[in-house]
Amino acid sequence: FAKAAESLVAATITDTYGLSLRLMVAARVPNLPDRERTAHRDTVRLLTNQADSGGFSYRAEPTHWDLSNTQYAALGLRAAAYLGEEIPEDAWERLGGAMLEHQRIDGGFGSSGGGTSTVSMTVAGIAVVEICRRQLQLTDQRDRSYARSVERGWRWLRNRRARVFDLNRWHALYAFYGVERAAVLSGVEEIGNLDWFEAGAEALLGLQQRRGGFVNPHNHGKGRKL
Repeated sequence: FAKAAESLVAATITDTYGLSLRLMVAARVPNLPDRERTAHRDTVRLLTNQADSGGFSYRAEPTHWDLSNTQYAALGLRAAAYLGEEIPEDAWERLGGAMLEHQRIDGGFGSSGGGTSTVSMTVAGIAVVEICRRQLQLTDQRDRSYARSVERGWRWLRNRRARVFDLNRWHALYAFYGVERAAVLSGVEEIGNLDWFEAGAEALLGLQQRRGGFVNPHNHGKGRKL
């Protein structure tokens, strides 16, 4: 573990996913080498990946953004705030505004403009809205707008409960992670009378391979051994 931590800190990372994940590790590992300097550096770099419209893309100074990168960026910035890094309020304002505008009429979220609502993107959208809501410490009417967005997202998921843990969906395991994050942030225990933790755990255990690894059957085929 110590070798992995040293390697992680030494790695040159500029992409949104990598920066966000290293910040999340730093938030959970108090003895991470050079923790404060690494967190500050990653926070500054991550903020450069935010588009003017509020969302995040892979690299610095983007003109377009997608919700997957934005989901991880929000989680990373949340970790950075926990570590004491100052995140400009404007960054949270733009991020939250982008999410409210991006939400579909049906209450779900898609990856980018024009796309249809999906499970993985809807739970991502819910998580980002919840994070912005807390970081901005919203009150009154503005908070009601964010709360309505979250409720619309969960309603979309409840109406499609069978799809939430469908292993044949594209990126099913990524969606599982998104469900966990969104549910914890929202304090949700069930999705349409379905215990998301039990359902997700059962599905994951069914995917574990002989040597301990996991495979997404949709992406790699059920016959692959790990």
